[in-house]
Amino acid sequence: MDLFTQISIIVTLILIVVANLYYSKLGLRGRMILRTILPLLAFLVTIQALYAYSRPNGAADKNQPVAVKKSIEASRSTEAAPQERTPLEAAPASGAAGGSAQDVSTIYRQIGPSVVVVQRYDENRHKTGIGTGFFVSSGGNVVTNHHVLRGAVTADIRLSSGRVYPVRHVLAEDPENDLIMVSVEVPPYEVQPLSIRPSMPAIGERVVVIGSPMGLDQTVSDGIVSAVRELQGARKVIQITAPISTGSSGSPVVNMKGDVVAVASALMANGQNLNFGIPSERVSSLSPGNGYPLAQISRAGSPFAGNPEEEMKRRVEEVRKKAEEDRSRIVEERRRIRERMVNEANDLVQQAGHHMSFSRWLDAFYSYEKALQVCRQLDDVRGMAFCVENMGVAMEKYGRLDIAREYYQQAAALRSQRIGTASP
Repeated sequence: MDLFTQISIIVTLILIVVANLYYSKLGLRGRMILRTILPLLAFLVTIQALYAYSRPNGAADKNQPVAVKKSIEASRSTEAAPQERTPLEAAPASGAAGGSAQDVSTIYRQIGPSVVVVQRYDENRHKTGIGTGFFVSSGGNVVTNHHVLRGAVTADIRLSSGRVYPVRHVLAEDPENDLIMVSVEVPPYEVQPLSIRPSMPAIGERVVVIGSPMGLDQTVSDGIVSAVRELQGARKVIQITAPISTGSSGSPVVNMKGDVVAVASALMANGQNLNFGIPSERVSSLSPGNGYPLAQISRAGSPFAGNPEEEMKRRVEEVRKKAEEDRSRIVEERRRIRERMVNEANDLVQQAGHHMSFSRWLDAFYSYEKALQVCRQLDDVRGMAFCVENMGVAMEKYGRLDIAREYYQQAAALRSQRIGTASP
């Protein structure tokens, strides 16, 4: 309570006391005036006291709610005693205001050194193909697509630093899922393995791809997991919107934590952002063996053998046709159910009309009520209005005009919507 309010209350109380002391000494007119003034003074004291205790103290806070005042006091106490901040808080990364772009930049700095360019050669040391791979162990093991190294006599990898190291031998291969693991003669200090997520990513999850499209290594793109497609033989592929091109086969597809969720494997050039990867759970199932030369790589069929794009296109088309068949079957099933319900509503309406013709008003009312329930399931507003109105007619004929009026009003409200299918 501020000083002005205190003085105001004290003065008012003194006036009340003085008025009571001199009440008996006043004349009739003075007493009548005091009888009017004293209750008014008491009312003023009460209002002043309530107002004083209901508002916060302090002249600076007189126009602020209590919650705002507490927030200000908390911020002042924080400024008075600043807490110790972590290095990341004390020195935020440059470009932090960029939001999601900064996230992709951070992921790139984190996993970029782990991504390598894979180059294969024939017996004359002529380059016959290029792809991308990534380290999966501190010993220098690299995973890429099986078709990237198929047919190679020798191969090497090029790091983000530009240094090149030869591939020694094959440790494991999974031609059915287009994956292969090789060992590389690379110094341990050059190796930064990526962590593999052993489960499927969620649809809509954001992902980043670092690859070597057309040999342009360390190319970054981002997008989302747009679908998980099932292929024959219980195999699955992950569809992503992150753009990839020829040379990106074997690129790691990572989530925003930097964990590998897929291995980029194929794209459909005539589609828009139709890119596919092998789930990372298949990478986890690769079991390194003793090793054997590249020339002994299996020539067995792969989902992406020969022309990866054409094979993927064919398999995606199979999935699309199956989904279309499923949709058509569901539509046809719904059509049959609706047709059966429409016939049921028509039968009930005809039955109600028969009851009306024989003055069986209650029987007609109940038949229209059953037809109304069917129309509700069909979302047929016009049919609902028709049934409700005839329920009102049945009640009017039955002698319950009060109930009939309610049904007439409901029917008018339904007709005002001007939507629905033809009435039965």
